Amino acid sequence: MAVGIITNLKIFFNDPQWKKVRGLFWFCFITLIFHILWRIWSGSFQFAPIQNGINQIRSFLIMQVYNETLFILNHILNITVTTEPQSIITSNKVKLILGLGSAGLKQMCQFAILIILFPGYWKNKIWFIPIGIIIIHFTNVFRMLCFVVLAMHWPQQIEYAHDNYLRLLFYIVIFILWLLWVGNINYLKFKK
Repeated sequence: MAVGIITNLKIFFNDPQWKKVRGLFWFCFITLIFHILWRIWSGSFQFAPIQNGINQIRSFLIMQVYNETLFILNHILNITVTTEPQSIITSNKVKLILGLGSAGLKQMCQFAILIILFPGYWKNKIWFIPIGIIIIHFTNVFRMLCFVVLAMHWPQQIEYAHDNYLRLLFYIVIFILWLLWVGNINYLKFKK
């Protein structure tokens, strides 16, 4: 039994026909380990030893998401909302508070770690990681806009959306960016 499992694992990790499945395995494995380590670091250790730096970055990102969301609501969608510091209050008085977890920093770090750990030219990683982080940031702004729409029309759905499909949105975007990386961009060569 154990010999059969070991043989199958050797085949899985060495046979070229399993290369794409191995990539997906490593994506899931790295994502899971990153999630667990982030939870431990943020929960048990409060981001020690760089707590102040992390909190400053998170506060900066939250303000960006807050300001960009308000700009889109007011100037593009013509939706009137009331504001308080780090809060958006809809016309039906539902208050959305942007806490430290709303920054998207975890997802940005997770994406960066995935790209760093997967094979590819470093000159491509240097430009692809910042572009991916920007895309993840705008995904977070879109997420906040979705929360505002939910708050206005279906406020009872906010918690479910937050814990499920709008959280899943981040991971779908990260997965698509990773697919682009492993499928096309990692070994892209530019002509001089």
